[in-house]
Amino acid sequence: MALPSSGQLSLSDIYGEIYGSHTTQQASLHAMSLAAGKSVPDTINEFHSYSAGWVVDYTNSPTYTTNYAYEKDWYDSLTITGRQSGQIATLTLNATFNENNPSVLAQVYYSKNSTTSWTSLGSWSSYFSGSLSITNVDYNDVIRIRMAIIAIGAPGSNGDINTTLTGGTMTSGTGSVTASGSVSWTAYAYI
Repeated sequence: MALPSSGQLSLSDIYGEIYGSHTTQQASLHAMSLAAGKSVPDTINEFHSYSAGWVVDYTNSPTYTTNYAYEKDWYDSLTITGRQSGQIATLTLNATFNENNPSVLAQVYYSKNSTTSWTSLGSWSSYFSGSLSITNVDYNDVIRIRMAIIAIGAPGSNGDINTTLTGGTMTSGTGSVTASGSVSWTAYAYI
């Protein structure tokens, strides 16, 4: 949770945001400024609105590359706030793919800082439910999720895939990664 954007801040408040717990011991403003990636001179005011954690949301305005009844392919951008220099995270997604016959194919990809270079997170032609990870997300990366689903069989072939961002873990730096509300995408294709 971010510190307030105005008003009084205590060293204990700042310590709690950076390290995840408040302290009754003496806290060093300089040490906390270094941990938060702040520059000198050290001031309490530079911590207004500071957040040690990442909050991940998405734009909900997909860019379609294909949009037919039998084939959907689009990507959407994640908006990540609260990032600080030196932080690296792993984002975690849950995916569920349902199909009524093996003539439906679903794929999930991600990109870092690109709309043309995609890395596969998985491809399924039968039921799947599991966890997917995007690793080494740097504090300044722009992440996009791409989903594609195609019905390629006989009439009546259909399937759907749902991918939900559930949060993640910090692999470098301090803080947490949380999903803001329901960060979820669903695709459906049929013949």
